[in-house]
Amino acid sequence: MLFVQFIQDSVQKEIGLVRDQGQLEALIQAIEEVCPLENLEGDYFIHKKDLPDYGEIHFHGHKIPLSRFEFPLEDDIYIQGQLLRDLSQEGQGYGDSYLVIENYAIPSGEVQAYIRDREAAYQRVKSALEDRGFQVSRSLQGSEDGEAIVLEKDGCQKWYFAALDPGFVADLPKDEKDFQAMVDDYLQD
Repeated sequence: MLFVQFIQDSVQKEIGLVRDQGQLEALIQAIEEVCPLENLEGDYFIHKKDLPDYGEIHFHGHKIPLSRFEFPLEDDIYIQGQLLRDLSQEGQGYGDSYLVIENYAIPSGEVQAYIRDREAAYQRVKSALEDRGFQVSRSLQGSEDGEAIVLEKDGCQKWYFAALDPGFVADLPKDEKDFQAMVDDYLQD
């Protein structure tokens, strides 16, 4: 099942559930009868200026009212079809879902290992930087790039070292000599 909603910043309009991708595509066609949609690599959105004062989406006998007055901002309205698991049925493990960890979608079956590796990467970098005389902390949680390692030395202003994102965690050298060289390179930038 896919849960379909319109999203504009913090405003969310729940449309309903559709059975599969085919029904979602049929719903998209029904929405296009009311207002034009943009399709950017499979992500659909509506320009606020293209919404009618009042319109109705007709889908499988349902009438779904739609009005530009529902959305307070001039920003685009995104159409999201989010996969929902039917928990009343016998499960098959993680399925196709994911968790968002600091703005990065991590497949559910990989979350535990990713968090373990991320925390180990932070501790390893923190130790290397403290050995070089830096005070190290984590900051910028919830920012666009996610949580980051920040530095301070001798009371000087804090500065950014690196984001704790999936790429940084995966690219951290296993070899200690290469790791130390990477830390030095990051400090030069």
